[in-house]
Amino acid sequence: MPYTTGENLRRAMLLLKGGRQASAGVDPRIDAELDRMKDRKDERREADEAAMRSVLGRARVDSAAAKAKVRTARGGAEKRAARDEQREVDRGLRRVERAARRDGYRV
Repeated sequence: MPYTTGENLRRAMLLLKGGRQASAGVDPRIDAELDRMKDRKDERREADEAAMRSVLGRARVDSAAAKAKVRTARGGAEKRAARDEQREVDRGLRRVERAARRDGYRV
């Protein structure tokens, strides 16, 4: 997860301030604040990744349940309805998987 807009602005100000102080020695408070910002960003990333894992896990369970429903359905209209439901659930699963890959989650 990238830095927020406010964090990017604050980082830019701190880096400029640190660059001006480079010849005289950088204020350790600047480094400490940059480290805190990086830690917050990493915590957000981990929370988002855990949420994505949860959503993906639920989607996979739903897909497995839909497949079982197709296998246990009697013929005719019941089986067609079960297959339609399975297709819809599988589309949802693929949508979640694409979102996870697109956003770079390690799921």
